[in-house]
Amino acid sequence: MTHFTREAIIEEFVAMLKTTPLDQITVSGILEVCGISRSTFDYHFHDLYDLLWAWIEEESTNYINSSTDLDSWQDLFKSMLKGVENNIEAIGHIYPSAYGDRLSRDFFALLAQRIYEIVCWQGRDLNISDKVTREVAAFYRDIALGFILRYIMDHQNIDTEKYIDDMSVLFEVNIWCALKKYAVAVREENGWDETEKVGSI
Repeated sequence: MTHFTREAIIEEFVAMLKTTPLDQITVSGILEVCGISRSTFDYHFHDLYDLLWAWIEEESTNYINSSTDLDSWQDLFKSMLKGVENNIEAIGHIYPSAYGDRLSRDFFALLAQRIYEIVCWQGRDLNISDKVTREVAAFYRDIALGFILRYIMDHQNIDTEKYIDDMSVLFEVNIWCALKKYAVAVREENGWDETEKVGSI
């Protein structure tokens, strides 16, 4: 029953988000729509943002984790855009709100972890340092977030399938190449013997 109540609150909240800007949604309005008391709401969520993040984290995790192939940056990208596409009305009412910046930072961290895992996997044979891996992962994280924000702002003028396919071509083998080139650049900067194995970075 407790789990059902929590999910029911999230479901009603998302239904409201599809038609109402987030800044116009209040906890009292949610209580009225759900027919619950404030104490029931407080049992599940600390405040409105906690409710919002519970939904975002659940949706993001579902779409991000649906890309189980760590060899495929493209699959992750496709999954993320599919999630945006399926929730575009609600998302359009979130980002212009007072919570927009905070939500971007929290989603940024969630996305960063998954991309870091992909980069680690693709660079496993290079055996490079975690510092290099994180730098490359940060680069692709920023690219992914930029594409997602562009899609949110201009989705009506974008052919989703073509957009995804075009981006996939751009990143076909680039992560592995970037890791290797970055590793070599670090070696040269530090004056290490270029004949040494790249994997020793």
